Amino acid sequence: SALIEACRHAARTQGCAKLRLDCHPNLRGLYERLGFTHVDTFNPGWDPTFIAERLELEI
Repeated sequence: SALIEACRHAARTQGCAKLRLDCHPNLRGLYERLGFTHVDTFNPGWDPTFIAERLELEI
């Protein structure tokens, strides 16, 4: 996606090696198709019933 590529470019310009993304579990497949890999499943703390996915993308 153009948005992910723009984020990769901006991160590369800043000297970053990875992008980290926290998202709703329903979006995990979408981001994995864009190259992200699953790192963790966690509760962000503001709602005990909510689960989030943490993904990373090598730049």
